[in-house]
Amino acid sequence: MMERKEAVLSLSGVYEADGPCGWEDGIRVDLTAVEGTTFFCEDAAADHLRHVIDGLPLSGIHWIDSGDYHYVSLFFLERIREPFTLVMCDHHSDMQESAFGADLLSCGSWLLQSLKRLPFLEQVILIGPEDDESMQAEESIRERVWWIREEELEESMEKINSRICGKKVYISFDKDILSEDFCDSGWSQGQMTLKTAVEFLDRIKEASDVIGIDFCGETPPKDGGFDPEGMRKNRMTNDSLRACLRDWMKGGEEA
Repeated sequence: MMERKEAVLSLSGVYEADGPCGWEDGIRVDLTAVEGTTFFCEDAAADHLRHVIDGLPLSGIHWIDSGDYHYVSLFFLERIREPFTLVMCDHHSDMQESAFGADLLSCGSWLLQSLKRLPFLEQVILIGPEDDESMQAEESIRERVWWIREEELEESMEKINSRICGKKVYISFDKDILSEDFCDSGWSQGQMTLKTAVEFLDRIKEASDVIGIDFCGETPPKDGGFDPEGMRKNRMTNDSLRACLRDWMKGGEEA
């Protein structure tokens, strides 16, 4: 069996600013020169990103920079050609209708667009948002989203496991669900501990057949640079997340 691969997609330059920090073995892609990517993804930028992502392994860990670029998850999901469940941890639902046109992809609308566009996406287990914006969507969308508040996670684990048992699962994890003790995301954040996050990932990969995993929530640029303390916290969290997935990374075939 081939090892899964790790891909690091740098859109803001944060990974270069942070130095090697464990990325040496990953596939590093510098996308900082691509215009029209921050918060919103313009059509030309989307075409370029899809082309790049089509050349990356689907199976493995994908690091996709800050939450400003969480929409990059959609480009990985588009490549899945069998029924699957998306398990998403995020302090925000990313299910807003874009204020600049329904077709404009953004970090706040990408999940809604995924549910509308992707025929193989059977259900979404959405963990973390304070408000369930899926309730504003049409019924065919709402019935495919199971929204779980952060404080309800532990009591919901048995039901989560029953829903994903033996199924294909893709995990998308925005670190803004974590407490500020563990992450500086530049967005409003939840209260999840790193211990809870690691235990949750362990339970998901034990219960299901995980296709791939992406993480976002790196420290965004501010005043032309990156906050050293924010990068330090995120680096320690990334190292812990990578460590908990080490055995899973070694056990899969390349997709």
